[in-house]
Amino acid sequence: EKEEKEKREEQDRRLEEDRLLRASLERERHLRSVSSMEQEKKQREEDEKKHKERMDEIRRLREEEEKRELDKISELRKRRDDDEKRELQRIDDLRKQREDEENKLAQAKR
Repeated sequence: EKEEKEKREEQDRRLEEDRLLRASLERERHLRSVSSMEQEKKQREEDEKKHKERMDEIRRLREEEEKRELDKISELRKRRDDDEKRELQRIDDLRKQREDEENKLAQAKR
């Protein structure tokens, strides 16, 4: 009877050790899983941040390029307008010169 009791106690002790070991392994597995999920979340957040930075950089470069194009167009328009003004002034000067010559001729005939 004493031997049986010792066997039962030994068996109970082993069962308890097994249960504690399983619980410990389960806890460890859970912690690894949580840690892995946290790592995945951090990686996802980092990837999203990098993507946003790349998109911002692309947008900035595109805006700079558009501004350069608009500045170029503006400069070409200004140059064209200046050329037109010079041409109109030249025509006006020639017209005045012709009128002056015609007036001189008319005065000379008198």
